[in-house]
Amino acid sequence: CKTFRKNVFWSYLFNRTLSNDNGFVALDNISFKVNNGEIFSIIGLNGAGKSTLLQIISGILKPSSGKIVTNGKISSILELGSGFDHNFTGIENINLYYQMIGNEKKCNGDTLDKIIAFSNLEKFINNKLYTYSTGMIARLAFSVRIFTEFDILIIDEILSVGDITFQKKCYDYFSEIRERGKTIICVSHNINQVLEISDRVCLLDKGKVVSLGL
Repeated sequence: CKTFRKNVFWSYLFNRTLSNDNGFVALDNISFKVNNGEIFSIIGLNGAGKSTLLQIISGILKPSSGKIVTNGKISSILELGSGFDHNFTGIENINLYYQMIGNEKKCNGDTLDKIIAFSNLEKFINNKLYTYSTGMIARLAFSVRIFTEFDILIIDEILSVGDITFQKKCYDYFSEIRERGKTIICVSHNINQVLEISDRVCLLDKGKVVSLGL
């Protein structure tokens, strides 16, 4: 469960306990298991709790009650351009991200070439990020994440801003990494793509699981 409290500052200042009426329940008794090597999609209307759930799985938020158990290293793309500096070039942002995740050295030549080639940004990789379109930033963000070491890849609507060709390229890659035993958890509003790539789908409504299955 996850409840966002109202007037948290004042409750701490005056040492008062908030009542349940002063909180917004974003997730209500969510429970499921994602299998190793599975593509697991989460769908629902805006405000259903999808992004909050991904943030909790990623470790960005803590649940108000209950616990999340994950087995393996997580790589997540939850916000367009997160971890990037728009005053840096594309290639500088690749190296910046690698340093942020704990690699002291720059991204090595072979991995760097794969990232640039997958993103199709060869002509723009030395340009400042503020000159990129949202689709170009999405391509770079996705490409950087998939060539890092991970067991679980979490994606929140990041591919919705990419062009059709790049989206297909990404979904084809999902099948490849699934065969290597990697797990993918994603949120999408594109029902057709969800049904095409997913092993199972979870439907959220007002913070509750209303359907879970094939």
